[in-house]
Amino acid sequence: MTSTTLSTTTVCSLNEVLQYQNENVTYRFMKAFAVSEKEAEDIFNETKKWLWLCSQSLQDGVRLVVTDEIGVIDEMWHNFILFTKDYQHFCQQYFGEYMHHVPESKANQTATAQKNEEENNEEMRNILEQMFSYIYDKLGEATLVKWYEEYADKYTPEHLLSLRTK
Repeated sequence: MTSTTLSTTTVCSLNEVLQYQNENVTYRFMKAFAVSEKEAEDIFNETKKWLWLCSQSLQDGVRLVVTDEIGVIDEMWHNFILFTKDYQHFCQQYFGEYMHHVPESKANQTATAQKNEEENNEEMRNILEQMFSYIYDKLGEATLVKWYEEYADKYTPEHLLSLRTK
């Protein structure tokens, strides 16, 4: 599970973010995963939506987490970050500063493991419920279904692993 940190407000609309194109990002993703150009472009588009949503969520005080269902978006995000100059420029232009990707830390995993499992599950259910509601409100039902049903079925962790070319 990962989260994001960003301290300033978003400086652009979702439509502006979606206009951004970078064929090098999608090309590298196609080389890393056995997906078509159309698939890579679609996943990159959804990743840009996720990044915009993360910037919005920090303004609104909503916690977002990357779950297995949207692991393919997280993989594309990792891929985009590798183009450091492009990613930095993208973040600066659209969000006003660098959008950090913050994986779960060892300390956080240890603390979570020490919590009562029932309490931990209840906390995660609450986070996910708030997150799904937020995604629905900001991006609509179609995006929520795409990420948590279609992508969840199509890009399971096992299938993503089998798509890796390296």
